[in-house]
Amino acid sequence: MIHCRRATIQDSEVMSQLSHQLGYISTTEEIMGRLTRLSSLTDHYVCVAEINSEVVGWGHVQGMHSIESPSCRDWWTGCGWDSSRDGDW
Repeated sequence: MIHCRRATIQDSEVMSQLSHQLGYISTTEEIMGRLTRLSSLTDHYVCVAEINSEVVGWGHVQGMHSIESPSCRDWWTGCGWDSSRDGDW
């Protein structure tokens, strides 16, 4: 079963590794800095997906305000997953 929770600084290394699988080259330190910045913003949410307590994916959602919509909408801005675990989804 997949369990999702808010990402923490301790997830930075595995999030960096998962990003590399998709071709997004970010160091652990870069991910740490971004998580720190995003965690202080109320319209952003970064989560990780776990299977048996192992992080196998991450997602980033942000609220988006626009002229054409009367309310804030959620918008997926990024995600990453362990492609070797595709059968587990």
